Amino acid sequence: MGKQRTRLILIALAGFTAGWWFWERREEPLTPEEQVRQVILEGEHALEREDVRGCMRLISRDYRDGVFTYFDVQRGLLHAFREADNVDLTIRQVRVQFSSDHQEAQASMRVNITATTLTGPRRYDDLPVTVDLQREGRRWKVTRVVGWVDITE
Repeated sequence: MGKQRTRLILIALAGFTAGWWFWERREEPLTPEEQVRQVILEGEHALEREDVRGCMRLISRDYRDGVFTYFDVQRGLLHAFREADNVDLTIRQVRVQFSSDHQEAQASMRVNITATTLTGPRRYDDLPVTVDLQREGRRWKVTRVVGWVDITE
């Protein structure tokens, strides 16, 4: 179960933390799509920095993916960052779709991951990842991630 949490957390949060940082510090208003893309970028940067707090700022307390909750994600990140170093993510081909009321969004992307683990280097290429987000006040938060892998396995 711990390895599954690590998978979810690393991919899910890859794109979420970076967006928050840029979005909060930008003076001109961003479009909803720009806001979602910033969340993805912030998550990518937080994962690469192994910044659990930065990652968790992007995850909704309502996070549910059928297996994991918000606290499972948090525990999984802590475990993953103990087990892996030099995490590098490349996120590309991001496509964002919105619900009719623009309160929910879904971002589809392709992800490459490399990391050094206790058992050696790991590399995952061209992973299809889907991230569901919901608007919580002025911010977008991640509510579900599909397509993550456990880099510590």
